[in-house]
Amino acid sequence: MTPGTVPTKRRKRLDQIGKPGGYCGIECLDNGEFLLGDYKKNQVSRFVVEEDGAGFKVAWREPILRSQHRNFRPVDVKQGPDGAIYVVDWYNPITCHQDDFYRHPNRDKTHGRIWRISPKAGVDSLPKLSESTIAQLLEHLSSDRRWIRLKAKQALAAKDPIHVAEAAKKWTHGKSGRDLVEALGLLAWIESPDAELPERLLQAKDHRVRAYAARVLGRWGIRLPNVHQLLQLAAADPHPLVRMEAMLSAAAIPQAESVLIAATAAGSPRDNWLRYAFAQSVHHLAPHWVPAFKSGTLDFKGNRTGMAAVLAEADSNALLAEVRKLVRSPSIDAATRSTLLTSLASLGGTEEVAFVLGASPASAEAIRALATRDRPDIDAQDAIKAFMLGNDSDLRRAAMKLTAAWRMEDCAEVIAQHLDDGSAERDAAIETLGVLNYKPAGTRIAAIAQDSHDPHQTLAIAALLAMNPESAATHAAGLLSLTEDGEKIRATLRAFAARESTPELLLTELKRATITSDQGRRLRDAWVGSGLVHAGLASFFGDVAGVSNEAIPFSHERIQALIESAKQGDVVRGKELFQSSKAGCAACHRVGKEGGIIGPDLTAVGGGVPADRLVTEVVWPARQVKDGYHLTSLVLKTGEVHQGYIASDREDRDSIRMHDITGTSEITISKESVAHQKSIGSLMPPTAQSLDERELADLLGYLFSLQGDQ
Repeated sequence: MTPGTVPTKRRKRLDQIGKPGGYCGIECLDNGEFLLGDYKKNQVSRFVVEEDGAGFKVAWREPILRSQHRNFRPVDVKQGPDGAIYVVDWYNPITCHQDDFYRHPNRDKTHGRIWRISPKAGVDSLPKLSESTIAQLLEHLSSDRRWIRLKAKQALAAKDPIHVAEAAKKWTHGKSGRDLVEALGLLAWIESPDAELPERLLQAKDHRVRAYAARVLGRWGIRLPNVHQLLQLAAADPHPLVRMEAMLSAAAIPQAESVLIAATAAGSPRDNWLRYAFAQSVHHLAPHWVPAFKSGTLDFKGNRTGMAAVLAEADSNALLAEVRKLVRSPSIDAATRSTLLTSLASLGGTEEVAFVLGASPASAEAIRALATRDRPDIDAQDAIKAFMLGNDSDLRRAAMKLTAAWRMEDCAEVIAQHLDDGSAERDAAIETLGVLNYKPAGTRIAAIAQDSHDPHQTLAIAALLAMNPESAATHAAGLLSLTEDGEKIRATLRAFAARESTPELLLTELKRATITSDQGRRLRDAWVGSGLVHAGLASFFGDVAGVSNEAIPFSHERIQALIESAKQGDVVRGKELFQSSKAGCAACHRVGKEGGIIGPDLTAVGGGVPADRLVTEVVWPARQVKDGYHLTSLVLKTGEVHQGYIASDREDRDSIRMHDITGTSEITISKESVAHQKSIGSLMPPTAQSLDERELADLLGYLFSLQGDQ
């Protein structure tokens, strides 16, 4: 999360670093472990932080405290001065405010506890810090106790800063490692910038020490005369964490020269964290380095790789002329040239697009970048046809992608030449011709769609949907009635779900086909796991799989009866049912490390969700949809259909951001291109209603048992 400290509005989706739960209150212990109030799981969780490139990841350990009583709700945890651990217990059976009434009678508004966990060796005695001299307090910075080190710095900060700074610098003589970190932290606390100590830390063997020095340099900034030289050392450091801290510190120094730090770091490999830090730094510093670059006063000192990376990241149109000059330079290498052409393709106007299309040699990466933007008012057909007739396979694919994005029907005849079996771009050609609705190729594509041995059969069916949807439905029904390939089944279903009115055509053809019960179960499993929603297809797949679609009437009495029966349910059988194709739960929901990611993680559902709400969401999923899982369907004017979750974005009035059902990707759709929008609600099918009473009791019993320890 450190790159997010740079105040630039550039969104970053963070990876999930821990298990799902309800977290409140965190503490770092003396041994480096973290404790976390995990109130939904009724436990105090424990984890350590491990390095992951420039970032970190969490490794979980056994909880330090756990209760089987659902009222145990740890909401804060701290290690006290004596070394004991103190836990604040909210003691409440209900934790949720948006799903349960505030005046719910089961809320406990009177009880609460504080637990004290003492080490077996006994608690520690405390030094009298308030009576200690500066020299004595400095020695306490070497303590193994975090609390003592913290309070010693607080006590030192209350004394004369000049005397403290002088004493601290003397104290560091002969010191290393954490002692130097504590000393530098003290100087930062009392605002006493020092150029010598950070330089010493940057020579340390421990990269964590070097990273901390780079971070403090950003805080002191131009108050140090050699801050840029020191940050250049950090930006070239072999460890990614140090390089990331150098870039972030450079972003805190409002000078044009600071972007050179990011340029130096860009010369080394960048992981996800470094890429984000780089983008944050470049954009935050743009008001300072862009004018200097345009005036010729910013010298990248021959660092062409770093310069290309900075210019590619910047989205300032004022730089485009300079970028074109660099592309024309005979001394530029191929990789840098491709990067700069891609930046022109992504950021430039009509003139830059023409420049990219006319560049020789062309860049496939830049052509792919053109496909992400609207088609300009220029004649691009000749250039794109030349790309598709050339010898570069990657460039031919990129040109086809661009042809599809810009709907360039005049190029379709050239693309059709790649439908031959021996073409390396046959798959791209099929897909592009489908987008262009090139009917002269319809007969050839229909033949591919009918051939169960052709590796591109499903692509051909999807392409045929635009040309002849009835024929596509016929071929799709034939494939679905026979194939055992789950990916082929899912790809075919996704193709029909992505185009308006075609699911009904598929349903009609499927009803005419002969489908065995085994194949029916295979189709239903694929449908449930796809996350797609269509009432007719869902009902049909249930019928051919032999699964009842009869609804269980909703009532509060029925909920209570199910809760009572679940208490007698067999948890082992319930787990087997959860993972089976009959219930289909594991296709979308994860428990521990197993299961799908389409729906909410259920690892701790038994400890965090009231029983009545859990029963409702399982048996009648459409009645109460979990926040963040309201499915929406967008039908575009082209007939394309997108299903997913709408992202809240008050800043953008012209477009809609939609996350896919897995939450792993996002698309932005212009509101002008949307024909109509429909709220679907829950994508979870009422599969539980097809179970008999014993099976339902077992399944609910298993869900009630999930407390987050799987």
